[in-house]
Amino acid sequence: MAGMEMDSLLDPVIDSSHRSYFAAVEHRALEVLRPRPPGEAISIHHDWCDRLREAGLLTLSRLVEVGPIQLDRSLLTVLVDRWRPETHTFHLPCREMTPTLQDVAYLLGLPIVGEAVGPRVVAASWKDELEARFALVDRVDEAGPINPHPRASGPSKTWFLQFTPALLAADADEYSVTRSLEAYLLWLFGYIMFNNTHGNSVDRILLPYAWEIADGDEDVLPYSWGEAVLAATYRGLCDGCMKTHGNAILSGCPLLLQLWSYERLAVGRPLVIHEPYHGGMYGDEEDERPTMGTIWIWCQRSWAHARVRRAYPEFVSELDMLTPEDVVWEPYSPEAVATRAPAGLSSHCSANASLWLTSAVLVYDIAVEAYCPWRVRRQFGQRQEFPVPTALERVSRQDHRLSRSGLPCSDDWLTKIQPWVDQWEQADEHLVHPTGPHTDSFFRAYLTWYLPRTRARLVFVDTHPQPHQARPQDGYARHHVEALAGALRLCNMMETDCSTYLTRVRAGSPMTQFEQTEAWSRQRDQLRQVAHNFGTRVQYEDSHRSSQASSSFPCPSTVHGPTSQFFPSAATAFGHTGMFRGTAPVGGPYPGMVLGPQIPAYTGFYPDAGAGPSSSSFRPDNETFTLDDFDSLSLEEPAAQGDPDVLGYSQLGGAPLGISQQQTPQPLARPERQVRSPDVLTYSEGHVRAQQRAKRVRRPRGG
Repeated sequence: MAGMEMDSLLDPVIDSSHRSYFAAVEHRALEVLRPRPPGEAISIHHDWCDRLREAGLLTLSRLVEVGPIQLDRSLLTVLVDRWRPETHTFHLPCREMTPTLQDVAYLLGLPIVGEAVGPRVVAASWKDELEARFALVDRVDEAGPINPHPRASGPSKTWFLQFTPALLAADADEYSVTRSLEAYLLWLFGYIMFNNTHGNSVDRILLPYAWEIADGDEDVLPYSWGEAVLAATYRGLCDGCMKTHGNAILSGCPLLLQLWSYERLAVGRPLVIHEPYHGGMYGDEEDERPTMGTIWIWCQRSWAHARVRRAYPEFVSELDMLTPEDVVWEPYSPEAVATRAPAGLSSHCSANASLWLTSAVLVYDIAVEAYCPWRVRRQFGQRQEFPVPTALERVSRQDHRLSRSGLPCSDDWLTKIQPWVDQWEQADEHLVHPTGPHTDSFFRAYLTWYLPRTRARLVFVDTHPQPHQARPQDGYARHHVEALAGALRLCNMMETDCSTYLTRVRAGSPMTQFEQTEAWSRQRDQLRQVAHNFGTRVQYEDSHRSSQASSSFPCPSTVHGPTSQFFPSAATAFGHTGMFRGTAPVGGPYPGMVLGPQIPAYTGFYPDAGAGPSSSSFRPDNETFTLDDFDSLSLEEPAAQGDPDVLGYSQLGGAPLGISQQQTPQPLARPERQVRSPDVLTYSEGHVRAQQRAKRVRRPRGG
């Protein structure tokens, strides 16, 4: 791709089809991906516990049995947008981040040590064999006869849900309970751990694993379910970041991604009561204890965003402005664990800590995914080194692109994947050596190297904005504090952009013409939006200084110098108008009139330049400002007669509409005139004339 450096972290071939390229470069409106939540919760039968414990799945089963899993499509999609297959990390403004084996252990309670979950050969007669095994299951009479298995590429969800514990007979024999466990494992595999894109079915390669665990063969070796879930999640992210069509399915383990984001990022995180885990979350055995992810599933949740399901553009903007201070880098510290779970966590959470920093490749079925903990050392409290090997240097493109699409299940897959399976068996021999504790100086040096080599922020720009049509019913602008906060955020983004490009120039990395055009266009759009936030609401057709325009209501001013000289208090700025009554006390400072760090941040408002295709949802209805509004503002005649450069006050009173262009501005003196009481509602002359015309043409009822 044009403009890419040789040492860039973005591969040109991959980036040309990446969601972030379409969003940030081509300004395309992207669709939200669709994960596959299970939609139901299945309680564990008491006779299953021993076999689930031996398989290392009891902790996860206890975690998800409390109720249906709810997945946030918007949050998951913005994470997919930042995923880079070149490094197997999320590229964020604060640094690279990724789910690791530590996250899998602490959030899901899955074991890390064990045999890799590699490919299996499933006979073409799998459906007949499956129906034959379940034909003799003893169910309650109300359940009726067993429905035949529908035509599907794997075990159908609607079919194996016929054998849940709730449908078993009260005196069901051991064989029926075993088959019910097999059906439960297919549900757990297909809708919690290894989601696929096959619609309403589970991958048939999981049939042998469910069969082995249910039958309880003593010769079956334990599997590394944590390693397999992370491999499937990486594969789902690598596939999802290339999908742009509507309703594209996100595969892997979306539950892991969502819990990982809740623990580490303050974006889309629900509000929960952080009380210590109570006794009802603990079982009789150590592996029946809760995990760090239990709080996000078992506890009552609420969200700061009222429309969280449609918050995708908002989450995009929030991740664009993510700082290192917004991240919880080590959420599983001893202090955090003791605060949340004083009685302890599941034994699987910390049992395999020695493998968290392995460099062995992850395997799930035919998915071969590089594991790069050296790129996210700060998540382990270590000092970040750079440059470091990428995922493409660990696993070749050919192996990373392996797919079963259109290919039969055969022994050839076993031959291709076996070297990677063998490598995982020696994972403890390929550990990454520690680099020492994290320091701010090394972290700043890493960011200087990292930011110029990637696309850390996605800025959605509306290339076809719709102009606001003025109406007599338009109300007053109500949210000036939010507008100022949004402008400040834009200024911070512009400063970050400029710092990034200055770093590249000082490092001797020249910018191409394409990159310069893109950079200056982005700065222009952001500057326009800053001015856009300070305009009036209505576009007047009258010229400058017209009598009708002079009766328009006041708006926040465009300030070219220090504001403290012009707006010392709210009494000076808004003390004589009823429009802002109740917003700021008369005689006290108005927070929106002080530019700089004192402006209160408003997390619920984002300017259009970073909003996305649905940027209108970032501000209240009918609150649109335009640059042309500045030309429609009138000068009060008494003030304008003395000095044409000094603007006066509007008819409604309030803040001055402009200031002098002098090198040393002086405070404006309030013109002597009679001001209406703030309790008297005033209207512009144009509004009054419109109401009079409406009365003349109005017909009486029944006429």
